[in-house]
Amino acid sequence: MQSTQTPWQATPEKQLQLMTTHPETPKETRQEAALRRAVRMGQLLDLYGPLLTDKQREFMHLHYSEDLSFGEIAREYKVSRQAVHDAVKHAEAALENYDARLQLTPAQVAERRAAAAASHPDGREGDGAHKAPATPAASPAAADLRPAVEQIDAMAERLRRSGGVLYNVDGLVRELEQLAQTLRSAFPGDTDKP
Repeated sequence: MQSTQTPWQATPEKQLQLMTTHPETPKETRQEAALRRAVRMGQLLDLYGPLLTDKQREFMHLHYSEDLSFGEIAREYKVSRQAVHDAVKHAEAALENYDARLQLTPAQVAERRAAAAASHPDGREGDGAHKAPATPAASPAAADLRPAVEQIDAMAERLRRSGGVLYNVDGLVRELEQLAQTLRSAFPGDTDKP
């Protein structure tokens, strides 16, 4: 019985042969994974970037959008490569944490809206025939959002004053969860958490 070897299990000579004939080499897979990761981090940075410190946001932008290495960023900012690495890794973890808790990416919002439309209170299917939601300015719930907006502004100011250092984000996450709940209660049909 002949065993098949994947490219990363083969000898170096066999790897070379497989890489030239095998359509899915480990290098291609790593490149695709890196591209997917860069796109996801870019989306999360666009959405939740203001919740990061200035340095985290800047390092993330340089690493993912400008495609600079940690070493290049470190030289430019006169810090160690490890400091840049730590800032980027902490920012990535924070962005993923915000996304897991708040679920505000366009795909997640569309999914919730589709689920809400499919289970419309008067039994209609979500075919797009229902009226568009009122704009926040015309909605009575919009007046209830003013405290939430002020709280977001206060949180952003605290993040700016932190000087780019966050040792524990639990309190920030709790505040964000409360804000998300406030927003969900103001617009239950649009943002009900699954």
